Amino acid sequence: MRPAIGAVLLIAGACAREQEPVADVAPPSLAAYEDAHMAAVDSALARSGLVLEYRWVDTAAATTATHRHPGTGEPLALEPTPVLGLADVDSVRIIPMSGVPPTAVVSVQLTFAAAQRFLSATSARRGQTLAVVVNGVVVQAPRIESPWGGGVPVAVDLPDAHAKDLHGRIAAAIAGR
Repeated sequence: MRPAIGAVLLIAGACAREQEPVADVAPPSLAAYEDAHMAAVDSALARSGLVLEYRWVDTAAATTATHRHPGTGEPLALEPTPVLGLADVDSVRIIPMSGVPPTAVVSVQLTFAAAQRFLSATSARRGQTLAVVVNGVVVQAPRIESPWGGGVPVAVDLPDAHAKDLHGRIAAAIAGR
């Protein structure tokens, strides 16, 4: 499986665009998982502008799921109130990863107040899944196993061009506030 890094940054519109409901599916192969993940990132980056949010996955409302896990296709219902948004982001960076082909992580640094709030939220909700939504598309959905603070990944294992595109959009959105 792809590594889950830190918190997941959910990027979505004020009202996330609904995706078609998904029936139960068998776990995908690693290649299928990676292809589905990149398709989700491609879909998010194909839309203009940038809306970024972190939202908890509501497992009790799975029957009303409006999103899909970016790798498995599993239905995801997201809580209506974001934990974090673009207003909570102080800066953005690209972290190069080794491998063939080389990939990168796009990560944001939260404001001090947001980092404190996020640390508290992830401490209280260990074991739960947090979705990172970019432009209405879930691009990451890791399970929170330990508290997360100031540095939060938006997307992992991105090809360089995707990482630079996402980084540029986040940087421009921060500068435009």
